Amino acid sequence: MIKKYLISPIWFWMFLGWLILTTIGLSLLLKEPSIQKVLKNRLQEPSMSKQGIESVPAKKLSDLPVSLPKSEVKHKPHKEPTVTQNVWDTEPFKSVQGELKRLTNGVNWDSKIVPKVATQYAGQLVSYPKSFHSQYQLNILTPQPHANAERFDKLNPYLSLLFKDWDEWLEVAKPSSLYRKLYAQKILRVRKQAESLSEIMHQRNFYDCETALKIQHPQTGRHMLWVQSDMDVVSDGSDGDRMPVMPSAIMNSDNYQPFTSYGWKKKGKTRNPLLSKWESKLRQEKQKNGSNTSRAKYLEAAVKDLKNRSFLIAEIDPFVVLPTNWLNDSSEHAPRVGDYAVVIYKEKLYPAIVGDAGPYHKIGEASLKLATTINPNANPYRRACEGLEVSYLIFPGTAESPKRAPNYKYWRDRCLELLQEMGGLNEDVELHTW
Repeated sequence: MIKKYLISPIWFWMFLGWLILTTIGLSLLLKEPSIQKVLKNRLQEPSMSKQGIESVPAKKLSDLPVSLPKSEVKHKPHKEPTVTQNVWDTEPFKSVQGELKRLTNGVNWDSKIVPKVATQYAGQLVSYPKSFHSQYQLNILTPQPHANAERFDKLNPYLSLLFKDWDEWLEVAKPSSLYRKLYAQKILRVRKQAESLSEIMHQRNFYDCETALKIQHPQTGRHMLWVQSDMDVVSDGSDGDRMPVMPSAIMNSDNYQPFTSYGWKKKGKTRNPLLSKWESKLRQEKQKNGSNTSRAKYLEAAVKDLKNRSFLIAEIDPFVVLPTNWLNDSSEHAPRVGDYAVVIYKEKLYPAIVGDAGPYHKIGEASLKLATTINPNANPYRRACEGLEVSYLIFPGTAESPKRAPNYKYWRDRCLELLQEMGGLNEDVELHTW
């Protein structure tokens, strides 16, 4: 028997050698840990049946892991994305340098987009804060206040001809701290707009104040605040005693405010024409959100004011508006609501009072009455004067108490007295009569 196999053909010995080597190889592979792990996982998978693949039972909500407490959650720090050579160095992956453009608000805008190819994927980069990152820098030049005769002459050549002591005024004039306060608020306003990527205020609105000077007459000691600006238009205010019916455009406007900072105790019995509208606003707010909201309390106080007080009316009363923080400023000789004022445009002088408080970042506002007297084409949406050619002379400390309904003759006489304390007007110069 043994002899028979020993004399078998050569192919038999070749098959036997292959079988022995295969057996040895398989035994070595099965000892590998990785192979054992794979086999173990395969044995745990659902088996194949004649009908097909066995169905895998769906996981229950209770089988899912509960979220860990925040204290146990470990967040991996963001890794700086690795930027590789731009293998897609074709449009639009090339850097895009925008043209220097002038936006509608007067700001010159220079943009640049720099795309790069990272080794991370979109799902990774979407949570990385610097993967979509922009650096925003707006350079702003803030102006200097001045008491320069030549500069004033360029803005209004009539100024030096109106007042007897014009030269003395400029000699003792000092920049007011309110000027810097105004431009600080403008910068804060622009910063807020820039941080929210909102439309930034127009360049014309930013540079709306040429100078603000505090002047004390050397002989009389009278103080005066000189503001050089443009003239925007204010249309607010109401008074049932003097104007019981108002135009429908005002009645239906959501932006119109029936109040001014200057107000007095109501004398007549005629209801304020806007009272019904504001009572309706109050009822709607209470029905919708209750009576304890801040808006409900504001509307409640507003309705009470409309019932018991009267206010200036921009359409018929000459008054100017100053920033609220100027009127609340604690410095000596700061202006207040009710102070007398004289407004100058070209060779004309107009008596007025400080009648309302406006935004911190804005100046150069006057009532519709003043604006249309200077420029008949002025309206709530159109300035009376675009250039910084309007002078506002404010006399701090002259407000009277209690406040009363406008008396234009008295206002004019009082302004003439105050101008006289500042040295007086030159001959042939008159103060306007309302």
